[in-house]
Amino acid sequence: QEIDATLHGEFYRFSADNQSVAVYHGTVPEITQSLIESKRYDMVISGHTHEASISNTGEVLSVNPGTIHGFENSGTVAIYDTELHRASIQPLI
Repeated sequence: QEIDATLHGEFYRFSADNQSVAVYHGTVPEITQSLIESKRYDMVISGHTHEASISNTGEVLSVNPGTIHGFENSGTVAIYDTELHRASIQPLI
């Protein structure tokens, strides 16, 4: 089944509800860290490790949503509340 989606490649940035967001696959950890330390974005989303995590570095929220397919465990997604500037990791059933 096809879905209406656009693939953006290794890096993408966008704004939503006055929040600046960077999305990077996370292949090079130093690039992920540089995006966070630049303080240019309110949130940096990265992956590659497939390990779900949420952390704050100053005002920058860093999110790894984990893996949608789950490997041996259930898959996960991240939900972000732009008003509260909070993210949570939710399991897929």
